[in-house]
Amino acid sequence: MWYRADGEQRTCHLLIIHTLHLGIFKRLWDCSVCVWRAQSQAQQVMQQVDVAALRLLDVLLLTLPQALTHTYVLTAAEFSLTSPGQSALTTRLHGYCNPPDINCVCVCVCVCVLWSVALCSGVCVLSLSWALVLYSRACCLARPGHLLMLPAALLCQLLWRAGLLSARFASLALFARSFGCWVFGVVGCHWLIAALWLVSQQTDICVGQCAWRAFNLVLGGVHVFLFLNVKDGPSRYRMAGFYTVMLLENATLVLAASNILTEASWESLTVPTAVLCSFLLGLTFLLVYYRFLHPKSTEISHTLHHRAQAGSTCLDQGDSSFSLADKSLTLPSLRPPISSSHPSFSLLEHPGSCGAKAGAECRHHHWLLVRLALKTGDPSKIGRVSRPTEAS
Repeated sequence: MWYRADGEQRTCHLLIIHTLHLGIFKRLWDCSVCVWRAQSQAQQVMQQVDVAALRLLDVLLLTLPQALTHTYVLTAAEFSLTSPGQSALTTRLHGYCNPPDINCVCVCVCVCVLWSVALCSGVCVLSLSWALVLYSRACCLARPGHLLMLPAALLCQLLWRAGLLSARFASLALFARSFGCWVFGVVGCHWLIAALWLVSQQTDICVGQCAWRAFNLVLGGVHVFLFLNVKDGPSRYRMAGFYTVMLLENATLVLAASNILTEASWESLTVPTAVLCSFLLGLTFLLVYYRFLHPKSTEISHTLHHRAQAGSTCLDQGDSSFSLADKSLTLPSLRPPISSSHPSFSLLEHPGSCGAKAGAECRHHHWLLVRLALKTGDPSKIGRVSRPTEAS
C-alpha cells in the first residue's frame, strides 16, 4: 500500500516480493539507491524513516511475541547457562528414555534444543532493540535542525533497550511459569493503565476521535514492554515515572514467582539478581546516553559553560533547568549537518506531503511519519518546524 501511495505501478512485481517476505530488503535497496543517485535530502530522509517505521512494526508484531515465547520456554524448562544438562526437562527425560545410551542421546538433543532457544531469544531481543534504535535515529534525522547520532550513541541506546527488555521479558515469563494465565491479568491491567496515561497526555498526532482512541490503545499495549515517547516537549518526568513503575512491577513479579521469601538461598537469589542487574544495566546506559551522547547534550553543556563564564552558578551546582529531552530548545549547533551538499531541507518537500492539504485531510503515510517524528499533528507547528532555514 505504501508503494502504491508513492506512485509505484509494478503491482505484480511488488506482490511477488512481499509474498516472499522480501519487502524490508526491497526498502533497504531503495534507500541505498536513493543515496547513490544523490537525490534530495528530504527524499533520502523519508526513505530511511520508511524503513525504520516498517522495521519497528515488523518486530513489534513478530519478534516481540517470539522473544516472549522463547523466554517462557527457557524459564519453564529451568534452563541454566552454567549447567544446561541439569534443566527440569532433561531431568524428566531420565525417567522416560531407556536404555542408558538412548537416555544420553535424548539429554544431548534436549540440551541442544534449549541452547538454540536461548540463542533465538537473545537474537530476538537484540533485533527488537536495534529496531528501536533505528526508529529513534530516523526520527532524529527527520527533525530539521537536529544532529546525527554518533556510533557510541547508537551502541548505548542498543544496550539500554536490550537490558530493560530482557528484564521485562524474564519477569513476565517467570510469573507465567508460576501463576499461569494470571499473567494476562497483569498485562491487561498494565495495558489499561498505560492507555489511560497516554490519554491524559493529550497527544495530537492523530486528530480524528476514533484514530486518536485507537492510537492510544495500541500504544498502551506497546508500553507494557517499553517506553516510546510520542509527546512533544521534555520527557524526563514521563520516562522517570514509567521506569519507576516498571522497576516496581518487575520486582513484584519476580518476588512472587520465586521462593526467595520462603527459602532464602544462593540458588533462589540467582534469577532475581540477574533480572535486577539487567534492568539496572539498561537504566545505567539510559542515563549515560542522555547525559553524554544525546544529540542535544553537547549543546546544553556548551550553554552552561558560557553561563558559568558569565558568572552563573548553574555549572557549579551540577544541575540545569534544561531537559536533555527538550526538543524545543534552539541552541547553536556544534556538529556538522547531515549532509554538506544539502545543508537545509523541508519535510514538506518529499513526495506525498499533500502540499496545502497537510493535516487531517492528508492520508499519505509520509505525513503520518512526519507527525510521529515531530510528535505533533498540528499543521501550523509542523509548518514552522519544517520550514527550511537559510544557509549562513
